[in-house]
Amino acid sequence: MDTAVFSRLAANLLQAEVLTLTKGSDRAAALSGFEKLHCLSPEYQPLFTAQGLASVIEGLENNCFLEIEGRLHISLMLFSFGDSVFLVGPYVKDPYNERRVQAELAEQHIRYSSIHRIRLYYTALPLLLTENAARTLGSICRAFESETPVYEIKRLRDRPEPRPFAEELAPERSHLEQVDRRYQYEHRFLNAIRNGQTGDALLHFDRMITVNRDFGVGVSVYTDPQVAMAILRTLIRKAAEDGGLSVVTIDTLTQRAVQRAASVRSLAEQQKNTRDLIRDLSEAVHQTQLRMQDCSSETRQILEYLHFHYADAVRIEDLTELTGRSRSYISTRFKEEKGMSILSWIAMLRCHKAKELLQSTEAPVSDIAAIVGYEDANYFVKVYKKQFGETPSETREKRT
Repeated sequence: MDTAVFSRLAANLLQAEVLTLTKGSDRAAALSGFEKLHCLSPEYQPLFTAQGLASVIEGLENNCFLEIEGRLHISLMLFSFGDSVFLVGPYVKDPYNERRVQAELAEQHIRYSSIHRIRLYYTALPLLLTENAARTLGSICRAFESETPVYEIKRLRDRPEPRPFAEELAPERSHLEQVDRRYQYEHRFLNAIRNGQTGDALLHFDRMITVNRDFGVGVSVYTDPQVAMAILRTLIRKAAEDGGLSVVTIDTLTQRAVQRAASVRSLAEQQKNTRDLIRDLSEAVHQTQLRMQDCSSETRQILEYLHFHYADAVRIEDLTELTGRSRSYISTRFKEEKGMSILSWIAMLRCHKAKELLQSTEAPVSDIAAIVGYEDANYFVKVYKKQFGETPSETREKRT
C-alpha cells in the first residue's frame, strides 16, 4: 500500500493533519516531533507526549479507531492499517468556549494568564466530528483494501489529576512572542503590497507561513484551502486598494484566483495559487503607481479611466464630466504631467495592446485594429508605425 497517498487522501478529506508511522521508520523521532508541535503541556496532556503516544500505540487494537480526548476537549485519533499506524489530528469537536476553558483552568489549578495561549491553540485546530472522521477513514481503508473489516470506535480520556496551584503553561518559546512575530510579518507583507514590492510581498508571505508552522500547533490558516482565500483576499484587497489600485482591477484579479481555487486539490496548489494572486496584485499596484507618479487628482482619474476604456470611442467631454474640469484645463495639465496629449496616450495604450495581440495570436491585423479601437485598419497601421517604428506585419514576423 502507498502510505503517502493514503495519508494525503485522509488529510485532504478530513482537512486535518495525518502523521504516518510506517514499519521500520524512526517512530521515536516522529512522535517527538509531534509532541513539539502539538503538545500544549506534557503535564496537562500526558498522552500527547512522545512517551504517552508510544504507550498507546503499543496497546493499539486492530480494527479500532481510538480517540484520545483531553481536558480541553482537544482530540487525536489513532488506528492501524496495513503495516502502519496513523495519527489524525489534533482536532476539536466544538467551537471555542471561553467559559468552559475558564472552568477547566480553575479545576486544573492553572493560572488564568495561560488562557491566551490556550485560546490560540484551540482556535487554530480544525473542527471534526468523531463519527464523520471514522466513517471517512473507514471508506478510505476499504478503497485501498476491499476486505477491510468494520472498525470500532473507542475512546481514551487523557485526564490528569488536578495539581497544586502552580506555574503557568509555559512553552519552550513564548507563544505570545510567536504571535507578535506573525503579525510583524503580516504588517510587512501588507506594506509590500501597498508599495507594489512584489519580491518583498512574496518573501514575507513565506515567512508568515513558516511562523504559523512553528506556532506550536502545526496548523496554518494561510495554507488551509477552505479559509486561506477568505482571509487573504480581505487583507490583500485592502492593501492593494490602499496602494492605489482600482477596485475593478482588484476584483478582476481576485475573482480569477477564486476561479482557480475551485480546482485546487492540495495545500501546495493552494499556496501557489495564493502566491500568484499576491504577485498579480502587487505588480498591478507597482504599474499603477508608476503611471500615477507625480500626477494631479484629475490626471489620476483620467489615467484610471483610460486604462479600462482606451479601446472605446473616448470623448474629451467624457473626461471633463469625469473630473469636473474644463477641456483646456485637463488637456494642459495632462500634457504637463505625462509629456503627451490625452489622444497620444490613448494611441500608445492601443498600440501596446495591439503589439501584445500580434505576438500572441494569429488574428488578422484588421481584426486586431478593430479590437483595440481603430475601425480603419490603414489608419491603425500608420499610428502603429509611428509608435514603434515598424508596421504590425513586421512586428509579427519578428516574433520567436
